[in-house]
Amino acid sequence: MREKKIIIWGTSVKKIADEAQLLAIMTIVKQQIENPYLVIITAYPEEVEALLGKMKIKGKAVRLLHFFSVASSLFGAKWLLIIGGPFYEDTKQMLSHLYLRVLTMLYGVSVIAYGTTFFQTKTKTGRLFYRWLFNSFKMLAPRERDGMQIINALGIHKQTYQAVDIRFSLEPSSRDTVHQILKNEGLDSSKPYLTVTTRYLHDGMPEWVKKAHDYSPENLQSANDALSALFEKLAERFQIVLIPMHPSMQEDLETAKVLSTRIKEQTRFCVLKKRYDPQEVIGLIHFSSFLIAGRLGSTIFATLATTPFLGIAYESRMFDFMERSGLQDYCFDWKALDSKEILGQIDRLLANREKLENILKQEKLENKEQVILDANQLLKVGDG
Repeated sequence: MREKKIIIWGTSVKKIADEAQLLAIMTIVKQQIENPYLVIITAYPEEVEALLGKMKIKGKAVRLLHFFSVASSLFGAKWLLIIGGPFYEDTKQMLSHLYLRVLTMLYGVSVIAYGTTFFQTKTKTGRLFYRWLFNSFKMLAPRERDGMQIINALGIHKQTYQAVDIRFSLEPSSRDTVHQILKNEGLDSSKPYLTVTTRYLHDGMPEWVKKAHDYSPENLQSANDALSALFEKLAERFQIVLIPMHPSMQEDLETAKVLSTRIKEQTRFCVLKKRYDPQEVIGLIHFSSFLIAGRLGSTIFATLATTPFLGIAYESRMFDFMERSGLQDYCFDWKALDSKEILGQIDRLLANREKLENILKQEKLENKEQVILDANQLLKVGDG
């Protein structure tokens, strides 16, 4: 049977949440498409080809700026699937989109944005560029509700479809695997622990990131004060496990300094020594008492783990996801954190743990079913 060549671009393996997206799209393609051949455009070809081998999928990885490799890969390709969150206002990023779109037009390759994040465009140049780009796609399938609003506000006239996050195709690792990880990290698996994911904000961030998060030094200091007070109290009751989710471990270590600064017994606070794979991270969250989520990807992991969680919202997507999950009362704006308020909600969360677990089990089931429906819709549009 002839191979179906599919090009994938838009996410990386630099962050665990992005690696999870790549694993998820590989899982979906493997389950839904006969004899696929994947070409993944990436800045990390060695790591991506290792994932292809792990998943037992035929394919290869190519670098975006290796023109002849990209061009030859597009020859005979069925679709370009754009996943992740690559639609942001950055000149270099927009030039990458332009370069790739021109090539796909030359080769007659349809482009589908599948389960992607869409960001607000705040400049005239950004609006004009992304209006042109999105109107040239075959289909747009945002994974957040505000993505559909952004598409409509831009005046896009192509087919749109509300998708769910493709990472709902994943599952957690086993209890034995998680216990071994905890042992390797020097933690006592017989004692309760909570998990936490963070977002490292600082003055050196790109301007588009600052705008997206309403960043200011004053907001950062206020948030840091509240979080350090929060974790001082939580360390009296739980082992605290910080799961690295930044591109660089150093970024997680910087946030760890802030969170742990007031903790008297530092052994109660642990930053995982290495980056684990997505299934292992979901497993770690599954067996924790609860998660404090500073990253949206970790709320997806917690839902898959059916573990109750609180969200520290750095952007509107977190509010949207928490509301859809029925957990909006456990979501806090990073610019207005109050440690006493959060502690009160943690007590409430623990008192209602069984009820919240049932909500998350239903949410997980519905989203897993929707992932299959989304994939079928993708195939229908792509083959049309």
